[in-house]
Amino acid sequence: MLGLKLGLELGAGSNNKISRRQVASRCSFPLKLLTNTNSYKQVQSITYFYLTSAVKDLSFTFGNYNVTGPSSTDLTGLSGVTYRLGLWDGVTTYPIYWPNGSRDGYIPAGQILTSKPVAFNGVAGQKLWLIKYAVFDAAPATFPYSQTSSNQQMNCNSVWGNALTDWTLSPGSFTQNTRATGSFDICPCIAISSSTRPPVAVAVLGDSISSDGSGDAALIAGEQGWAKRGLAYSNIPHINLGQSGLAMGHVMGPGTDLARSQRLSSLRAAGITHVLCPLSNNDWSTGTTAATLYGYFTSLKSILSGMRIKLIPCTSIPKTNAANNGQASGETQTFAQRAIFNGLIQSNNGVGYGYYDAAAIAQDSVNTDYWRTDLYAGSSTASLSIVSGIRSTSWQQKVGRCHHCPSLYKGKELGGRGLSSRATDYA
Repeated sequence: MLGLKLGLELGAGSNNKISRRQVASRCSFPLKLLTNTNSYKQVQSITYFYLTSAVKDLSFTFGNYNVTGPSSTDLTGLSGVTYRLGLWDGVTTYPIYWPNGSRDGYIPAGQILTSKPVAFNGVAGQKLWLIKYAVFDAAPATFPYSQTSSNQQMNCNSVWGNALTDWTLSPGSFTQNTRATGSFDICPCIAISSSTRPPVAVAVLGDSISSDGSGDAALIAGEQGWAKRGLAYSNIPHINLGQSGLAMGHVMGPGTDLARSQRLSSLRAAGITHVLCPLSNNDWSTGTTAATLYGYFTSLKSILSGMRIKLIPCTSIPKTNAANNGQASGETQTFAQRAIFNGLIQSNNGVGYGYYDAAAIAQDSVNTDYWRTDLYAGSSTASLSIVSGIRSTSWQQKVGRCHHCPSLYKGKELGGRGLSSRATDYA
């Protein structure tokens, strides 16, 4: 798990001070563009989140673009959208208003908007629902949507259509759908508050095993993906920016740093202090070298530093064939490049702010190219690789269950409780 060791205070000055900060888990920002095959222009959605701090007010930030996608396709097929929101605590529904004083908040393609604060006395750990009714200017070719996890019990209901009605103030007995695949929240939310300022708020920029949890069969602390589970267990507010198949090459390859900075400005609006980034495995699949990958991290550090956000990379976990005795099919340089990359992360203290040593828990202690096998009692070696289902069998489901184990975080920004290298911590 990830824990809090040293808080971060943003710089002084009215232009730098963030008055609101993320105060919840199970939140996200637009990650993908979903093709609108049926020409729908309306969406109803209800999703839940957990408060990580006591609050006296809540605001919600929405975006109308893909935060991690290539800059050349950020606005492809999008149209302006009007949101109407309701906050539900299971008993009472609270209407949400926008800066113009209306319940209807309009967001042009490529922009973000934060609602006015709604007075609400909430406690840490409280489960709340956000009800959303969205109407697009015209049936868009693509929807920007967020995702907390891919295969999980979302306890949500998302409906698209052209003859929907507003039910943001009357949730009633909404249908709690369980989706086996492709669960998403078409109307993303970031929950922030001005009444409390957690010293750390994290955005997870990960892939299927760390952020998306696409092979997980169950929820842990309301989350899937080892990074988000660890944050949830340590009660650290966070948002998800990751998805299955994401690579640093997708985030940092196309476009310009200016375009990337504009896309990532949503993190500043949420008061995010740190970005935890476990990306690497999908970059090996495309032939990215360790030097290029580390260069992506240093470039991202520069972009985030301008927003007073610190980047925490992770060492790269193993990637093998199904038998856990060789490289993944079609890959010849992964072992060598992964070793070089991990050396760069370790020798440079990440990119200057520390790093999270995910490899230390996942790799074999003797042959570090391979997955360790002592944590997989009852599992066949064929289930140990990324390719054959490590996400759905042993290691990932057990990561995050350790409550009292040493941190593998190397740095001064985050720390405390963390992932353990002891098999007994995963029983």
